[in-house]
Amino acid sequence: MTEEFPPGYTAPGQYPPPAGPYRQQSESNGLAIAALVLGILALVSFWTVIGGILLGLAGLVIGIIATSRARKGTAGGSAMAITGLVLSIVALIATAVALAVGFALFGFTGGDDFTDCVSDAGNDRAKIDQCERDWQQTVENKFSVTISPRPTN
Repeated sequence: MTEEFPPGYTAPGQYPPPAGPYRQQSESNGLAIAALVLGILALVSFWTVIGGILLGLAGLVIGIIATSRARKGTAGGSAMAITGLVLSIVALIATAVALAVGFALFGFTGGDDFTDCVSDAGNDRAKIDQCERDWQQTVENKFSVTISPRPTN
């Protein structure tokens, strides 16, 4: 008489069948930590543009690699890798927005005229100084502010 056992239960003295091919998982999550740190640094320094772009791109690449390895099971730190990846993407977007706003503001305040004036001035320091004063006056007029105090004499 053969006894039947429920699935997953084995008769006393018998070993369960192997679970499948053995795959060693490395617990290393160094890339995930690096992606997270780079993502945080990129987000904090996005306003420096260079920091936002360089750190954001590095965090993006390392985050993609770390996420891929975590999904394959060869490395740990999936959550850290994804968080670093997302922070890097947000930093890159914030840097792009800051650049766009900066260029638009530069153009709005007459920056194009200023660069043309400086280009036409060549190496003549007096003309370059006049270009700077004219641009400063344009900015002050557009925003109704005084950038630097005027002498009282």
